[in-house]
Amino acid sequence: RGPINDVDHFAEGLWDTEPDLWHYSFPGGSGKFVFNRQREMVKYVVDDNSIITHAYTGLIENQHSEWRLDSTQFVIRDAQGITYTFSETEKLRTASVCGGPGGVNDDLNMESVSSWHLTRMERGGNWIEFDYTTEVIDYAADFSESRRFALSGPGVQVSSFCRNTTRLTGKRLTNIRTSNGYEVVFTPAANDRDDLENSFGLSKIIVKKGSEQILAYQLYQSYFGNNVKLK
Repeated sequence: RGPINDVDHFAEGLWDTEPDLWHYSFPGGSGKFVFNRQREMVKYVVDDNSIITHAYTGLIENQHSEWRLDSTQFVIRDAQGITYTFSETEKLRTASVCGGPGGVNDDLNMESVSSWHLTRMERGGNWIEFDYTTEVIDYAADFSESRRFALSGPGVQVSSFCRNTTRLTGKRLTNIRTSNGYEVVFTPAANDRDDLENSFGLSKIIVKKGSEQILAYQLYQSYFGNNVKLK
C-alpha cells in the first residue's frame, strides 16, 4: 500500500476533523481551549489566565498522531497570581463486545482520562488543598446493532450486535484543608445511593479549626419517582 494521504486519514478515523473542546474552571474564573496539530493550546477567549503546565506535552510520532501523557496535571495561574493545580484524575472506560451471524467479532476496550480535579490553590505561601477518594461506578449496559449491505455486485449482508458498557473511576471530595489550620470534612452516607450503585450521598459537613469543631451541617436526601434520581 502506498503512502496514506489526508483523505485516507479522515476516512479511516485516524485523524479527527474537529479538535476536542477543553473546559476549565476555578473559583472566580473559567475558560475554554483546544489543541492544534502542533500541540499548541489555542484559547477561545484571550484572558490573563496562564496555563503553565498541561497533561499532554508529548506526541508519539506515528501515523495516528496519538497524544501521550507525559505528566498528570494541569497548572493554571490567574491574573491575581493564584496558582491552581489540577492533578486528581477521573477515568472513563468504555467497552464493546460485538458478534453476529456475519462472523463479525470485535472487542473494544478503551480507557481515557475524562477530567482533572482541583487539588491545590496557592499564593504567597498560603494554600488550600482538596482531598478525594475513588468511586468506581458501572453504568447500565446498552445494546446496538449495525448492518452492512453490498450496493452492487456480489456480496452478503453482514450484521453486528454489540453490548456496550461504561465504567467511571470517579472522585468524591472528602476534605478541604488550609495552611492556617482550617478543615472542612465531607462525610458520606452509610449506604449506597438508591439511584447509583457504588456512589454515596453526602450526609454531613463539618468545619474544624485544628481539632475543634466550629460548625456542622446534617444533610438529608430524597428521590424523584421510584428512587430513580437523587434530588
